[in-house]
Amino acid sequence: MAAKRDRLAAQMREAVTAGEWTAVGPSTIRWTLSGRPTPDWVTSRQWPAPTFDAHVFLTLIGSKVIMRVDRVPWVASRDSDVSMNRAFEVLANPAELLA
Repeated sequence: MAAKRDRLAAQMREAVTAGEWTAVGPSTIRWTLSGRPTPDWVTSRQWPAPTFDAHVFLTLIGSKVIMRVDRVPWVASRDSDVSMNRAFEVLANPAELLA
């Protein structure tokens, strides 16, 4: 388990170094999909801008991985525990979560 955790931590650092993800804390990284068009049915009270950004967060704490997906800014997101195997998949292809 420790070897897998170390490998995930290394790949998270590499993703930040490569500019694919952004470090937002000591153990959290963020992937951003910018400029998504705001749907017509969303009122200006919910979101006043013509576009929005969607985000995927991965946090590695000990041997635990927490994932957060912010698909749209006008709906609350939730954290979920994911396996390390799933974290490797998300790290390689975060856009699949926002499709």
